[in-house]
Amino acid sequence: MSMGARMWEERRLSSPGKSVTVGLDYIARDRARRRIIAKIFELSMGTTAGGAPRVRMRLREEGASQQKTFISSRLTLIFDPVTGEVLAEDDAAMVWIAQALDAELPPFWPVERLRTTDIPVTFDAEGYAEGWFFGVSAAFRDALDIVWTKTQVTNIDPHTGKKYKRELEAWTRGMPPAYSFSEFDVAYAPPLREALKSAAWAEQQRAMTFAVSVVEALPDLAVDRRVSPGQVKINLQTYLNGEIINQEQIELSQSQFVTLLKEGPQSLGSE
Repeated sequence: MSMGARMWEERRLSSPGKSVTVGLDYIARDRARRRIIAKIFELSMGTTAGGAPRVRMRLREEGASQQKTFISSRLTLIFDPVTGEVLAEDDAAMVWIAQALDAELPPFWPVERLRTTDIPVTFDAEGYAEGWFFGVSAAFRDALDIVWTKTQVTNIDPHTGKKYKRELEAWTRGMPPAYSFSEFDVAYAPPLREALKSAAWAEQQRAMTFAVSVVEALPDLAVDRRVSPGQVKINLQTYLNGEIINQEQIELSQSQFVTLLKEGPQSLGSE
């Protein structure tokens, strides 16, 4: 028995002669999010040497001459290669592919939640999220499900052809993100810049238009690839010339709260 056979005992699920061409959006080994167009020839299931279940595809990427193996747990969605329209996401994407290949559905699907370096927020020189309405500092990375992640990647030496492993470190975010803002978290609009941080509280208040604080909170709960929404109760204050002119308590999901922090109070009217 070859090493490959020991590492992967598989059973073909798809019908011979069937194929489908589709766009794949996926998370690569280095956790970068990528897109390809590929022709899929085969769907199979099996177990690794460690006993972990896997569903994989044999495919040929557009423009390539050789087929390769694609582990389905990295797939985020599939799209129409001509129009770009999203056809299906997550588990539904694999069901779509299985149906297109006239394949048997496996008794399990990938359950691990993916993490990606494709993070839709950057922090400026003072540590605030760029373009966000409220001053959300880099200290809230954990609450935004942004964590420093170590990943082991297998590469092939172009000179010797031998495989070697290297470790990458990068900020990643869960897909979908599981937010975890908690009681006593506070943010101000506009952000309190360095020039104001050492000023008296009264002077800081004169610079504010809004302040938001979390009164109660339950974090999002990540279960397999899905996220059950958590909740926050917030105190939203409106300021004018250093005085509070309006104050209200609002209950939101964690996701809605992130939208509020990014877009401002006007986002509340669209919920």
